[in-house]
Amino acid sequence: MVKKKSNLKSKKKAKANKKLIAIVVVAIVTTVGLVGGFWFLNMYRSAERNITAGDAYMVEKDYKKARKMYGRAVRKEPADPLFIKKLQDATLAIVPVTPLEARTFYHEYINSLVHEARYNPLDAETQYKLIYELFNTARLTGNDVFWQQLQNASITVLERLPLDDSRRYEANVYLGLSHLHLEDRSMTDKFDDDGNIRFPGELDLFEALEHDPGNALAWTAL
Repeated sequence: MVKKKSNLKSKKKAKANKKLIAIVVVAIVTTVGLVGGFWFLNMYRSAERNITAGDAYMVEKDYKKARKMYGRAVRKEPADPLFIKKLQDATLAIVPVTPLEARTFYHEYINSLVHEARYNPLDAETQYKLIYELFNTARLTGNDVFWQQLQNASITVLERLPLDDSRRYEANVYLGLSHLHLEDRSMTDKFDDDGNIRFPGELDLFEALEHDPGNALAWTAL
């Protein structure tokens, strides 16, 4: 009889402990949720204040300060397309006074395009906004750095866009062009599965033409 009473007390105690633990867990989750909510709200409001300050600097044509404010907003709200667009506009509005400053701000603009593409991985228009900018700059400057960036960005687009995306294979054109520019010295070392000699990027260009037979850029390269 004593043993039964002892077991009953143990069960009641265990039940009470479970209830207490459940209450504590709920309290912790609620607290974390409230703290997280307040933090998010505070960060968003802070980002909005940065945007307001940036807009004021844009009106004053102080584009460097505007870019700094917009940059802070983007760091706080990295996925907001309006914030990113304002950062890009302010960066492009700056008139550099030295070649170094021009390179620095252009590099920042490219970074903003990379950032925008990262947060819109399935949006073809956003992906190709970066691709077109890199291609135009690479073609105009002939700088291998931009051709390499174009190659990397093209590979990333092929990884991001679904296989059935109608614009996915545009990236093959730019991938082929970047290979052609960067590897043209070793063209005789490239072979397909049948042992035929291929110039760098040729297979990528043909891949693109299979999906877009009238692509003028691909045909020009071939």
